[in-house]
Amino acid sequence: MLDFYSNTIWRILKPFERPMNKLSDKAKDIGFILGVLFIIFAYFLNGAELIESRYLYRFAICCVLLGVVILCSIRGELRPVKFKKSLMSVWLIFGLLQLISGIINDENYLPEAVLFLIAFPVGFFAFGNMGFEKVSRLLIDACIISFYVFATLSVLFVPITPGHYTGIFANPNVLGEFASLAFCCIIIKIFSTESKRWRIWYIVMLYITAALIFASSSRTGLLSVVLSFLVFLIISAVRGSFKETEFKKILIQMLIIFLIITAVVFIVLTVIIKSGVMRDFSIKIEYVFSVLKSKFSISDRSLNSISSGRIEIWQKYFNKINFLGHPDMEAVDIIRDEVTANYKTCHNYLLQMTINHGIIAGIVAAIGMLLSAVLAVKYALKNKDIQYTMLPIVITTAFGFTSLMASTCITFNYMILMYYYFIQAPLITDGFIIDEQVPEIKKSL
Repeated sequence: MLDFYSNTIWRILKPFERPMNKLSDKAKDIGFILGVLFIIFAYFLNGAELIESRYLYRFAICCVLLGVVILCSIRGELRPVKFKKSLMSVWLIFGLLQLISGIINDENYLPEAVLFLIAFPVGFFAFGNMGFEKVSRLLIDACIISFYVFATLSVLFVPITPGHYTGIFANPNVLGEFASLAFCCIIIKIFSTESKRWRIWYIVMLYITAALIFASSSRTGLLSVVLSFLVFLIISAVRGSFKETEFKKILIQMLIIFLIITAVVFIVLTVIIKSGVMRDFSIKIEYVFSVLKSKFSISDRSLNSISSGRIEIWQKYFNKINFLGHPDMEAVDIIRDEVTANYKTCHNYLLQMTINHGIIAGIVAAIGMLLSAVLAVKYALKNKDIQYTMLPIVITTAFGFTSLMASTCITFNYMILMYYYFIQAPLITDGFIIDEQVPEIKKSL
């Protein structure tokens, strides 16, 4: 069945093979990066609340851009890829459940069903032909470029606000989510680049990214990057990377550069605070530290308070779980201190999927996340001599933690979700269907 699905995708993409191969690989690399960049640009407009429009319109535009990315992934002769039965079956079943939910509950679920059943499988096919090492490099470059366009605009036009820096976004958690994705990409770039000069720049970028997450006071962002880096180190240790001189040199280089930048920043801030110059700025910096300290404080606080009320939200939504799901934006009211707060999302990926599409869909989504995590670890360990094979595991870790605290359920609304879906490609594909089948397919065209 999955081979038939792969052959069908092959038939769809085959007519584009010849015209796309007339373009140089460099031109297609640029087209790939620009396609992802413009998808992220649409995400900027939404996150900054600069343009109000129905998601359906933005979805259509982003699908066209995703099509550009897929076409620019065509390199040489296309061959039908072999999909892994385990993860691909879970992927398609969940897509069908979203489709059914879209028909029964709410048409707003249909776009995600289209992505699961058609767009991303076609992308996995194209990525499988292109080679994930190349795909990873382009995805990482697109993420880093777009994030630093965002970071530059934020620093230039949005001053640091006390406690919760938002940048050009309306929500500090959105900043934390996107910055944690950039953090993961930069980590992989640092250990993959052969240029020592570029490596230093990437380490500085990593520091700036961490600083922006810190300024946002986003606990989800901070904890996701800490966990991602710890998992990166653990898997690297299992891969035997700590025995390599170059790997240890990079870690030491990172530590030294981080210490130097921190020392310089500390000295400058100390001088500013003691001299009274830029007093407003120093007050803001002190307030950032105090807010972050209070958010991580656990003394004399309930679990619900520590989680910013998420436990209470989850309980309310858990009571609404049923077999068929609910319409989009199913809301609950939480009363705190005689004030009623209305919540339109569960602040949890798996719970949100269960509420939207029913209990079976929630179980299938959980199986998919667990399976992809296991396959990401296997992929990293099996291909330790190939660059970028650590990308799936670090993004899976960052997304996994973020998904506990946020309803990251709409692909083009959350870049960490879109990249999480992108990195399923090497986990969901397993080489090519045997060559003997290809001539038979050609004859039938």
